[in-house]
Amino acid sequence: MDEAEGITLTEHQRYWLKHIRACEASGKRITEYATENGLGTRAMYDGKRALINLLRDRLLAYDVLQMDETPVQVLKELSKTAQSKSYL
Repeated sequence: MDEAEGITLTEHQRYWLKHIRACEASGKRITEYATENGLGTRAMYDGKRALINLLRDRLLAYDVLQMDETPVQVLKELSKTAQSKSYL
């Protein structure tokens, strides 16, 4: 998510996106990453939530959203066997 993808971010949003990407790349939980990097855990969750809301608002601004029905196997789904198809 950045200007190359058509989404303009503020400096504050770029800051949190950088940390969220680094956290994901490290494989650590947000709480662990935030503590090790001197960030507030709550602030990091709030930054992530703000980015999610930005994407959500951007998607909902369109008249039509498209998606496919990708078949997936769900091992524990109520009233279905593991061999039946589910769609995402």
